[in-house]
Amino acid sequence: MNLRTTLLLLMLAGAVVFAVLRLEKWAVPTTVKEQQRRAPLKFDPTQADEVQLVSATATTSLKVRELFWRVGAPVDDVADTDRVTELLKALSEAEWLEELDQSVMSASAWEMTGLGESAVHMKVLGAGILLAECWVGHDAALEGACYISLPQIGRRERKHFVARTKLSSMLKAPAEQWRDRTLVHMPASGVSSITVQNGVSFIEMHREKPSAPWQITKPMKTRGHTDRINQFLGALVGLKIQEISQGESSSTPVASNQIKIALHSPALPKPIEVTLDPLADQATPPQTTARASHRKGSFKVSHEHLSVLWKRLNDLRDNHLVRINADRVTGLKIESNALASVTLRKNADFWQVQRHGAWIPANADRVSRLLTQLNEHEIIAFASDSASSLEPFGLAQPFLKMGWSEGSTPSNEAVTSSSQGGFAVQPEIKFLQELLFGAGPDGKWYAKNADEPFVYQISPQLINAFPRDAAPWKSLYPARFTQFALKQISIALGANPPVILDYDPTTATWKGSLAGRDISALIDRVKADTMASRMAGLRADEWLQDRSAAAQALQQPELTIRITVLEDPTAPAGKTKVLEYNFAPTQPGVETPIYYGRLGAEPDMFVIMRDQLLRAVASVLKQPASAVQK
Repeated sequence: MNLRTTLLLLMLAGAVVFAVLRLEKWAVPTTVKEQQRRAPLKFDPTQADEVQLVSATATTSLKVRELFWRVGAPVDDVADTDRVTELLKALSEAEWLEELDQSVMSASAWEMTGLGESAVHMKVLGAGILLAECWVGHDAALEGACYISLPQIGRRERKHFVARTKLSSMLKAPAEQWRDRTLVHMPASGVSSITVQNGVSFIEMHREKPSAPWQITKPMKTRGHTDRINQFLGALVGLKIQEISQGESSSTPVASNQIKIALHSPALPKPIEVTLDPLADQATPPQTTARASHRKGSFKVSHEHLSVLWKRLNDLRDNHLVRINADRVTGLKIESNALASVTLRKNADFWQVQRHGAWIPANADRVSRLLTQLNEHEIIAFASDSASSLEPFGLAQPFLKMGWSEGSTPSNEAVTSSSQGGFAVQPEIKFLQELLFGAGPDGKWYAKNADEPFVYQISPQLINAFPRDAAPWKSLYPARFTQFALKQISIALGANPPVILDYDPTTATWKGSLAGRDISALIDRVKADTMASRMAGLRADEWLQDRSAAAQALQQPELTIRITVLEDPTAPAGKTKVLEYNFAPTQPGVETPIYYGRLGAEPDMFVIMRDQLLRAVASVLKQPASAVQK
């Protein structure tokens, strides 16, 4: 082979390689062709902001303007967003069943497709860019399908298909039916502010985010009734149009018998204003005439809860006395002229009460119950919106004050009383609110937040949530200990010799004696361990506020329990202390269902159910106690 032939072959090979590369670049792979055959029209409906519908008899334009879909002339109104969304979905999710070849179809068969002059030419645009285009004909013989034509890129002719979609039936509706039959079609969660006014009053409500509670900001700053305001908002955005009267939207001042409601949203360039005439007489469901700033004409609207839109200011105010985030409360201070003063703090996850100069475990259930009662208490009436004169409500000198803090846990000395009767606190603790209670000369009970001018009439039952004495705030467990610290339990019934049970925490063994007799061999270890557990968790039913009868009864106790425990459970040979319980029936010489109890010489006394007491001191012997006496 000569040089010339070799060069020609090399040039030919290069041309073949170049052709192959060009073919791979421009040729559509088989998988892509198959995908295009199955779904020749794909677009993202959420990108659409305009739909053009042109037929031989009508032209309809649907376009987003100021965040609302609108239908153009001759309707010129807000379009039904759900209906437009359904239209775009029907086109984007069409199931392409079969491609038609017009050249093999008879004239009558082709006419049945409706893809000629009677077809509806549909264009979908987004930001001015064509997203989809098609011609929609008649319904096909196959149920739920119709005939659709698609343009061929770069060619004048179109491709024709049978597709399973509801487009044909949807496009048969006249332009009037594209009108939104909901007066204000927007999600209630998107509304951040509401203003309500008539000829004489004005109310403004605001929330920071959809899940936040409503606040009333005008004509006063106070908490809103979130449930009622949400019901109010739900009724407004749920107004259904029954009749439409043509005309321009009204901007005349609101009359005294009308209400004008404005909805503000960060998504809207300007608020939507709705003006409502008085309710129609005896209409079912309730009806009225409305006008909206974003729509022309007037509308007869109805809603089953339409009447809530005529709520007054006090109807929209929060009717609860307080809203306390109980999970964040870290300190409580209760001061009173008639009741005992109480200071409580949350140390880690445990509540403590200051009692007799020391911080001791508190009754966490009572704290939780108080906060719950305060949160759930519904006021009887809004007594006054001004604090200029508090004497008629007994609040000039309140008989009870309660303050609470939230956030960081206070230190040991964080909560103290000031000489002025308020609260003095360390920098890390802050009382966010102080609640004042008063008894008016009219015999009614009132309360107010110290930082607000509003006075509320409350139920006297709420006052009962505050104990008259500080003792009930204590933990219902007079003394807690671990069995690892237990050394001895002594149980004496009246003047009888005590049963003494000695426990060795290092070996977990029991020994016992009764009147000098060794009963160790008779002790059932399981029963003894159960007794120790019940003694360690002995729980009072309630601390007494009036202790005079209990003090008298406990001078001669019927049952005395002495529990010796190590001060330091880790030092078996270390110092010990004695916890002495004394119990007596509420009536001398009678086995009453309730017994008085007292720990040592402490001034506080409690009551305990006799059944619980009997379970705690149940026999630990393997055989009945009568056998031991023999």
